[in-house]
Amino acid sequence: MPMSPRENLIAALEGARPAWTPFTVYNYFVKFDEGGHDPAWDALFRSGLALVMHPGTVHWEWPGVEHIWSDTTWQGRPARRLILRTRHGEMTEIYADGWQQEFRLKTAADYACMAALVRDARLSLRPEHYLDLERRTEAFGLPLAYLGRSPLQTMLVDWAGLEAFSYHVADDWPQIEELASALEEKTLEAARLLASGPGRYVSLLENLTAEQWGPERFRCLHLPFYEKLCAVLHAAGKKVYAHFDGKTACLAPFMAQSSLDGIESLTEPPEGDQTLAQARAAWPDMFLWVNVNVSHYRLPAPRLAAHVRGLVRDGALGGRLLALEMSEDLPPNWHSAIPVVLEALKETNG
Repeated sequence: MPMSPRENLIAALEGARPAWTPFTVYNYFVKFDEGGHDPAWDALFRSGLALVMHPGTVHWEWPGVEHIWSDTTWQGRPARRLILRTRHGEMTEIYADGWQQEFRLKTAADYACMAALVRDARLSLRPEHYLDLERRTEAFGLPLAYLGRSPLQTMLVDWAGLEAFSYHVADDWPQIEELASALEEKTLEAARLLASGPGRYVSLLENLTAEQWGPERFRCLHLPFYEKLCAVLHAAGKKVYAHFDGKTACLAPFMAQSSLDGIESLTEPPEGDQTLAQARAAWPDMFLWVNVNVSHYRLPAPRLAAHVRGLVRDGALGGRLLALEMSEDLPPNWHSAIPVVLEALKETNG
């Protein structure tokens, strides 16, 4: 009996040679979990495409935090303001055009407030959503248990924003270290809870790119956390995949020393700065889950197929330790491009 897309993806993640190099798509694009998704996706799943979801199994509760939403404007456009009112102080965020435009961490006092909130947070294991998605996508989907981000990436991506956080780091605020310490302790608590729950495959959705940190800060600040995290999850039989979707070349020697099981959303130039062949040479034993640059989907079908075959040639070890994915952009011609990719992958492995 032929492998299902889920079985094929699991075989690849376990280091075996799959029937074809897996090709996956984020649920963010399909909107399967929201209902009413385009039925064209169902035919693609039957053809071999796998759906990847990121449900959380650990619930964070923030005692004493009041969330106050109101309408506002941002640069002349409609927006929503969120006030976080706590006994330690108030912080604000603004959302517009589908993105966060103003972040909660603006002052040293905000960092101290957030550190206190993190220490007070209560965590619990709630696997119901994960188990429901696993059941509903039994043949074609694979939920990755969502852990979140490392402490410093949480601050940079979610709570301060790149520009402001860069100034805060340059100013060497001690409150940054205080918040990082509180977040590390709580994130490792979350990892221990996740370790006791369902799901063998864990997503650390870092959104990390090298120019944000540089090699020395990455070595000193990120690698030690990854080792602590992997120790907890590996002891429970889990595998950890970190989302690095930008430049990675100067981090490659340190990533080779890490205990992470794979790099996910690895993207070739021009978005990234390593070809797949270079990444495979740097990380010979690591699972590479590669985002296909969106521009390639515009190529004529024979050239797109040739590009896909080249990725398998450069990234797979005897057909192993590689998957391709759509994780950063959904091309407008996805209906016609995905079948070309799937056919090329099946021909290559066959």
